Amino acid sequence: MSRGFFRATSLLCAVALAAVACTGAPSDQPTSTSTPDPSGQAKINPSIPEDLRSTAEAYAHYREIDACALHDPAAAEKASGEGSTADELMPSDDGFDTCTLRLHKSEFNSTWTMYLRVAREYDVALRHEAALEQIGGVEFYVKEEGAPLPSCELARPLDDTYAVVLDVHPDDRNNVVRPVCDFTRDYVEQVADRWRDLPRHGAGHTQPALPLALRDPCQALIAVVDDFGPDVEIKPREVYECSIGPGSGGTGNPTGKSAAGEVTVVYGVAEHPARNLAVSPDEYQAADITGYQAVTGMRAGQCRTVAVWDPDTAIVEDHRDDDALPAVQIVRIDTPDCEQQSKKLIEKILTAVGAP
Repeated sequence: MSRGFFRATSLLCAVALAAVACTGAPSDQPTSTSTPDPSGQAKINPSIPEDLRSTAEAYAHYREIDACALHDPAAAEKASGEGSTADELMPSDDGFDTCTLRLHKSEFNSTWTMYLRVAREYDVALRHEAALEQIGGVEFYVKEEGAPLPSCELARPLDDTYAVVLDVHPDDRNNVVRPVCDFTRDYVEQVADRWRDLPRHGAGHTQPALPLALRDPCQALIAVVDDFGPDVEIKPREVYECSIGPGSGGTGNPTGKSAAGEVTVVYGVAEHPARNLAVSPDEYQAADITGYQAVTGMRAGQCRTVAVWDPDTAIVEDHRDDDALPAVQIVRIDTPDCEQQSKKLIEKILTAVGAP
C-alpha cells in the first residue's frame, strides 16, 4: 500500500520511499530556520480593507512556513509502537499551509491520521479550553477528546491570534491501541526542534520543491481590480485563499446574479484536474488558458476553473489506483459564472500568477 508521499529530505529511502515517483528537486536557497516575524513589513495591496491588512501581513509571513517539513514519517512510525508504516504525506487543494501524514498496518488497516495546519486561528477561548504543556522544550496547548471520537490536538502559538495546529486521530475509533495524546506527545517530542525553529519553504526541507507556496493569491487579483470598479475590495480569506468583490463601476460581471458575486483564488496541491474530465465528462470541459492546462465546470452554483501551474513537478498520489493521475500544484479560481466576461478575468488572473 503506497499513497502520495511528499518527501521530507531528512528521511532515508528505506522509509517507504523507494516506491514513490516524484519529480523535481529541493531548492538550493539558504536555510532560514527562525520563526517568521509578523511584525515585519509585507507588501499589502491598497485594495485590501484597513481592518484586514494586519491579517494579510501575517499571512504573508506564515506562507514562509513549510507545513510538510514539520512532519517526520519515521518519527511517527516509531511513536506508534505497533508496526505502523507511513504511507502518505501530502499538502492539499485547500492550501500549502496544510499537510496530512497517514499511517497504516496493512492495505485495509489504516491506523493514524495526523492533520497539520499552519496559522489556524487559535484565540483566547480555545487556549483556555486546552492545557499548556512543555513538550521537547516547546510550549503547546494540548486538548484531548475521548470516545466516541477520540482525538488529540496540539497547538504551537505563533502569536496572539494564530497557531500551528496538529490534529491526530485513530482511524479505527473503536479499537484505539494507545491513548491518542500519548502517541501525539511521543511523536512531537521527537520532532520538537522543527517546531521550535519552523522550517521554511525553499530551504530544501521537502521534495519536490513547491515554489507556488511562496506566492500570494491576493497579488494575482490586482490584475482585475479595474474590472470591478472604484469600491473594489480584496479580502484575504486564508493563508492561500483570497477573494475580490465588485464595486459600483467597472466592467467585471456587470449584469445578472454575477453583479453581487466574488472571484476567489486558491493555491494548493491536487490530483491533476484532467481527472475531472474522466470522472464527470458532462460537467467539466478542458481548456487552455494563456498556456495553462485547465478544466472548467459548474460546482455549487459557481464556475470553478482549476489550472495546472507547473506540469513538470508531480507527486504520485495513489500507487494502488492505475487510473490515478499525479498530484500537481494548482491555481483554483471560482467565479459567479462561466460566461465570456468571467473567462477574461480568469485569463488576467492566471497571467498575473506568473510562470513557475
